Amino acid sequence: FPRMWLRSDLFPDRTDAIVHYGMPSRRQCDLLRAHADAAGAPIRFVGDLDPLDLTVFASLHAGGAPLRARAAPATPVTYAGIDDSWLSICERRLRDRQLTSVCIRQDATEKRLLAALERAGVDIDALVGPRCAALLRGGLKLEIEGASNAAFYGENVMRELLPRLLR
Repeated sequence: FPRMWLRSDLFPDRTDAIVHYGMPSRRQCDLLRAHADAAGAPIRFVGDLDPLDLTVFASLHAGGAPLRARAAPATPVTYAGIDDSWLSICERRLRDRQLTSVCIRQDATEKRLLAALERAGVDIDALVGPRCAALLRGGLKLEIEGASNAAFYGENVMRELLPRLLR
């Protein structure tokens, strides 16, 4: 998706996309911190509305895992992933479909991970908004593919999402 988005000519010329799956190492956090410092702006984290991506964001924000003890300086990162404002765009554009039709059920591991995030002090409601937090606590998740697919939301969905992603 980042390649598709960057090729769409909707993003500013100096837009970088760093794609990584899984938990960031301390070294990766150091590299991202250096990149943010050089760019003079925080990293904008765009991820799925799921416990794993929220854990990755929290880990970046903490400077790497573990989340309990601040092991390193925080990575300058802001959350630009799926939240209540993105959810509103989806709902408005879905027409005759229900939002749950583009959501996926969390597995048992994801449910445990969400509970662990909250025990670690991550304020899910503040991060993604109360409606998205309720979806997560209800055992659902929404992936980027399900929250930006032109087949669901119309051809111009990226034009509407872009200002939100870059705010």
